[in-house]
Amino acid sequence: MVKFSSEYRKKVVLEYLEGGGSLKELAKKYGISSHRTVLDWVNRYKKYGDKAFNIRSPKSVFDGTFKMEVLEWMWSNRASLPETALRFDISTPSTIWSWEKKYREKGVEALFNRRGRPKDMKTNHKHN
Repeated sequence: MVKFSSEYRKKVVLEYLEGGGSLKELAKKYGISSHRTVLDWVNRYKKYGDKAFNIRSPKSVFDGTFKMEVLEWMWSNRASLPETALRFDISTPSTIWSWEKKYREKGVEALFNRRGRPKDMKTNHKHN
């Protein structure tokens, strides 16, 4: 579920870029919980333009190699989660946080584990 539409986000960003208020003022005016959210939107818009807020398919899955690449870049550059998400076009910085948590708790193998039932697992449903 998307809390704010693409059009809404773009409206806020353009107002900010046109000098219509500070990050904090616009967050308050538009009912956004944090000025950091507005800043993230502004940075995404500056980097990706009109495609910045396109809704992506929830079926996209990042493989373990990509996750490790993202984490290694973040650590070696001492980058923040939002900065890393912007660099790798990951819409939610908390996604990277969850990868890092998995890595620290269970090791690199955890980044390669797929969610859900393995494809080779068969069900034994009997229909009468």
